[in-house]
Amino acid sequence: MRTIISFTFVLIVVFYITGCKKNDDVDISPEQIAKKVITELQIENMSEVTEKNLSAHYNISIDKLSDFSVYITNDDEKIYDVAVFLAKKADDIPSIKAAISERTSHKATVLDTSKSTNLEILHNNVLETKGLYVFFAITENSQKARSIFEEFFN
Repeated sequence: MRTIISFTFVLIVVFYITGCKKNDDVDISPEQIAKKVITELQIENMSEVTEKNLSAHYNISIDKLSDFSVYITNDDEKIYDVAVFLAKKADDIPSIKAAISERTSHKATVLDTSKSTNLEILHNNVLETKGLYVFFAITENSQKARSIFEEFFN
């Protein structure tokens, strides 16, 4: 009887250790996520936003970020953004999201209204949060961008 109880206890411990990793506790860089989205969606003419010029595009204090990866299009015909922010703490996420909303609003005001497809793409953007990661994408295939981001947490 003790053998059965001991064996059962060992199995429970093994299942607990191997199966209880929280999905939000991933060790992946924002750069890996952003590059995978850009590669899989075959987006061309993207420029990386550096720490030095982040504030020119997103009104986010670098002090609130552990890491980030932001790419914007160089093409005047496209309005794509792919951004992944890793917040230092959960309390920083609302201000990151607010800065993203501000960027979206700004893009809407300067957007050439004669290109209605760009306006539609802008309105179909993705803003997703998983743990301390904040993902934002303006692409022609927002749902696929969202799926790629979510794959990292499954």
